[in-house]
Amino acid sequence: MNKKIPVIPIKAAGQTDTTNDIMNTIIKISPYICILLAILLIISLVSQMMTSSEATTATRAKPTYSGNKSLDTLYTDAHGNDPSKAARMTSQISLSTDEYSCKFGVTYEGDNYRDVNCITGCSLEAEPAEDSENKENEEFCNQYRYSAIEADKRGNLLNRMLDDEYLNRMNIVNQGGSGGD
Repeated sequence: MNKKIPVIPIKAAGQTDTTNDIMNTIIKISPYICILLAILLIISLVSQMMTSSEATTATRAKPTYSGNKSLDTLYTDAHGNDPSKAARMTSQISLSTDEYSCKFGVTYEGDNYRDVNCITGCSLEAEPAEDSENKENEEFCNQYRYSAIEADKRGNLLNRMLDDEYLNRMNIVNQGGSGGD
């Protein structure tokens, strides 16, 4: 009689089943794996959105409009500086930032009249009063005003709102850097 005797493996002290060890380790670190995968997914999505928006911007050509010009260029293109033409251009410019607030009415007439009338933000006189509450704002805004009639109401940045052709023709010193923006 050949009887088979079942063999039961006996483990030495401290020895465990390898499969159980692997499963226990996976269970212990699974929350960290999920967090890592979520972070990688977020990074991937952000990266994808950034590259797709850059690609869209790069493929879309920026439009150019014939009206995208400075006031002086627009006036010159319309032959406003031609003395034989009866030309007039008016524009209202409002500026408001955290530091300053000004509003101007700009008038070009023919080739020999320009006016930058300060509607709000400037002082009544050429220089703000010493006790003015808005002295800093008034000093800033006063730089851009220009009156063809009142010589004392001329700022020092005339070429920002007046065309160089007019300034040269009227022999007014062009003091403020590049103009016509």
